[in-house]
Amino acid sequence: MSYATLIVAVLLVLFPIYWMVIPRSLPREIYRVPSLWPKTFTLDNFGKLLSDGGFLIAIRNSLIVATIVTLISVIISSFAAYSMVRFRYRFRGVIGRLILFAYLTPGCCCSSRSRS
Repeated sequence: MSYATLIVAVLLVLFPIYWMVIPRSLPREIYRVPSLWPKTFTLDNFGKLLSDGGFLIAIRNSLIVATIVTLISVIISSFAAYSMVRFRYRFRGVIGRLILFAYLTPGCCCSSRSRS
């Protein structure tokens, strides 16, 4: 793979991140004249976001929930993995394949919420 291909791939990956950050760091008046590299920048928008208590509380709550759910999942999965490796019982292979299939299935396919 040549360096030109790598540079194009890096630009394709980084451009959406750039597109998310740059408009948030511009004053509101700048949207009348669109450009990829604006002349004025401001960090007031980020300051407003962090000074409001709601954003940081939401981030903290998300981190707490994600940590607890991850720990519970790791503990239960460890017990299941130990059982699958150490003990011999009927349908052990079938159960292992079902667990593997569950990991390979995207979450959107398993949603029970109706789309109507």
